[in-house]
Amino acid sequence: MDLSLPLEMLPDGVHSCIISLATGEKIGNLTVIAGDVLAGDLRAEIEQLRAELNLLKTVVRRGLSEPKDAPAPKLLRPDD
Repeated sequence: MDLSLPLEMLPDGVHSCIISLATGEKIGNLTVIAGDVLAGDLRAEIEQLRAELNLLKTVVRRGLSEPKDAPAPKLLRPDD
C-alpha cells in the first residue's frame, strides 16, 4: 500500500487514522507520531516508566527477602 499525506495533515503530536474500504469495512489503522517536541516527551515518559519499574523491583525484592512472618511493608503514595 502506498500512502502519501500532505504535511498540513500532520501537525505535532500523535495521530491515529482508520483505513477502510469504500464499503466502510475497516481493514487497518495507522498511528503517526510527528514533531520534534514529541521526541522529548517520549524520552521523558520512558525515563519515568524506568524509574517506576526500578522502584517496583526494589519493593518486590525487599518483600521476597524478608521472613514470611514479618509484617507487610506499607506502600506510600506520593502525596502521603
